[in-house]
Amino acid sequence: MLSEISVSINESVKNTDNGAVRPMSSPYLKYAKEYLITPEIGYYSMDVPSGEELKTGFQTANSSLGIIFCLGGSSVFTISKNGLTYEYTLRQGECSIAYMPYAAGISAIDSRKRYRAVNMFIVPLRVRNHSFGHPMAESFLQEITRTAKDSIFLTKGNITKDILKILQELISTKASGFSYRNLDISRLYELVMLTVESLNTKKQFRQKNILQPEDINLILNAGRLITENLSNPPTLVSLAKSAGLNLFKLKNGFKEVFGTTVNGFITDKRMEKAKVMLESGDYSVSNIAWDLGYTNVSHFIELFRRQYGMTPGKLLSEQRSRSVSKLISSARQSII
Repeated sequence: MLSEISVSINESVKNTDNGAVRPMSSPYLKYAKEYLITPEIGYYSMDVPSGEELKTGFQTANSSLGIIFCLGGSSVFTISKNGLTYEYTLRQGECSIAYMPYAAGISAIDSRKRYRAVNMFIVPLRVRNHSFGHPMAESFLQEITRTAKDSIFLTKGNITKDILKILQELISTKASGFSYRNLDISRLYELVMLTVESLNTKKQFRQKNILQPEDINLILNAGRLITENLSNPPTLVSLAKSAGLNLFKLKNGFKEVFGTTVNGFITDKRMEKAKVMLESGDYSVSNIAWDLGYTNVSHFIELFRRQYGMTPGKLLSEQRSRSVSKLISSARQSII
C-alpha cells in the first residue's frame, strides 16, 4: 500500500490554552507513537511496519531546526528550495541535523524493512538558554540563528551510545496526554547538546547559499570587476554595491561559483597575470609586483612561490634563458 501524505510542520501542531503545543488530527500521526511537543522543543517517535511505502511531503517553518534519529530501516529525504534540489539518505544508526527555512521536501521510507525513528524540532534561539556547559552546542545554535533565510544546512553522523540511551528512555514510556514532563524536557535538551557535540557541528558547519541564476550572473560580473582592477581591487563593501549583491551572497557566492574567497580570487588572478608578464620577459620582478598593487615585493614573491612552486625570479631567469637559446638557434639557422 502506498500512502501519500502532505504535512506542513506549521499546520501539524496548534497551541493549547496553557500555551503548550499539541498535534492536530492528521493521517501523518498514524505512525507517531510517543511524543511531546512544546513551543521551543519537542519530539515524536515513528514506527512504520515493513511493506508500508510511506511517502511524506513536508513544508518547513522559518526558525525550527530538525534532528532525526534513525533506529531502524532507512529513508530518503529530498529537499527543494529556489529551484534547486538536495537529497540524502538516513540509515539505521545515523542521525541528521537540518536547518532549512521555508523549504519543501519529501521523505520516502524504504518499505522493505520496519522503519523506526525519533524526530525532533527545536527553536535554536530559545534552546540556547539551556546550553550552559556545552560551549560547542551553544556556538552552533548561535550560528544557526544567524543563517540567511535563503540558505540551508544539512549534516549527518552516527548515533552514539549516550544518545541511544536517551532515545530508548524517551520512547520506552508513553507520554501521558500532552502535558509537560520535566524528565522528558530535560532529557530533550541534553539530547540536543550531545547530538551537536557528537557531530562536531562547530567544525562541519557550512552555510549553503541557494543562488538564483541572476545571482550567479552578478557574482560573475563581480569577478570581472576584480580582474579589470587587479592593481587596486575594490573593497568588499564597494564590490558588493557595484555588483548589486549583499555581503553574505557575495562572500558565499564566490566560494560556490569560483571555489575560493574574494581575497583568494584576487590573489589567484594577480598570480596568473604575474606569470604571463614574467613569461613575456619584458618586466622585472619588482615592476610586476608594483604593477599588481604589491608594495612589499617579498610578500609578492612568497605568494607566487606558493602558487607555482618557484620564485618569480627563477621563472624569469628560465624564461630569459629560453629566449636567448631561441635567438642563438635562429641566428645559426640563418647563417647555415
